[in-house]
Amino acid sequence: MSESSESSDEISSARQLLLGPPICRRVRGDAICEQLDHLIRRLIATLLVTYGNATEDLKVVFSELDAYPSLPTNAAGIASRRALLLYAIHHEPEVTQHFGDDGADIRDRIMPFLEPHFLRHCAQYPDSLVRGALIMTQLFPNERLGNWPNDPFLARHAEVNGRIARAMASGGINEDEDEDEDEE
Repeated sequence: MSESSESSDEISSARQLLLGPPICRRVRGDAICEQLDHLIRRLIATLLVTYGNATEDLKVVFSELDAYPSLPTNAAGIASRRALLLYAIHHEPEVTQHFGDDGADIRDRIMPFLEPHFLRHCAQYPDSLVRGALIMTQLFPNERLGNWPNDPFLARHAEVNGRIARAMASGGINEDEDEDEDEE
């Protein structure tokens, strides 16, 4: 990341770099794009080490990733760069580790909530993904965001409720039948 860029002081944390400043304080992007492009080049290097580029499919992937730094430095270009990095954080453990706790929070809490919608629309709206992630991190810090099935207690609760619902649908719960089955 460039030490000489004017707005590098404004972008102090990984969260601000990935998601941008709060919506009420948006800034222009040349310095931000330099930092994001640096991260994208590191992402490419990490993926090359992890996967190599031996197959034709991987060569296509890397040629597409190489095009990101040439995107415009306007809002759409910034959103595309950020969406790429958010997606990489969710799917590549090495990238998540680079961003520390912010990366883990985005991977575990934010992206499982937002990524299905993003992919449903063929990743055509990177700005929606970035804005959604920004809003979720600002409005709901440390909230579960619907990812509760990963919690063992709540998953057990859902399992019990499912059994009760199936029993009710099949004609009710008969405690005598349950006792008879236990004795056999």
